[in-house]
Amino acid sequence: MAIQSWQSTAASGAKADVYLKEGERMEFGSHFIDVLATPGHTNGCMSDVIKAQGCVFTGDTVLIRGCGRTDFQEGSSESLYENVHSKIFTLPDYFRIYPAHDYKGQLESSVWEEKLYIMKNT
Repeated sequence: MAIQSWQSTAASGAKADVYLKEGERMEFGSHFIDVLATPGHTNGCMSDVIKAQGCVFTGDTVLIRGCGRTDFQEGSSESLYENVHSKIFTLPDYFRIYPAHDYKGQLESSVWEEKLYIMKNT
């Protein structure tokens, strides 16, 4: 089987072998990754949820103690806010968050920690 690249939607403008929509599931072996469309940083952002392992890979949608910028590549602060609060922050509090990168060397957080940080600083 050939390895394929995937992207959230063709609307992102990125080239990929497979374009996924929210609610679709990628399967490999005994593992499942559920796709959430989480635009806001860019219009093509997506987050990948692995329920069996209790984690979400958020790309630049949710960073640790922050979110991706919204001032370029069709970003939208309103869309980012809505997607973080209605999709990422509705996952169970114990879910681990793995962002694409962090500027302070932190590798992971949790839904609970990020919600606590947001509540504390708003």
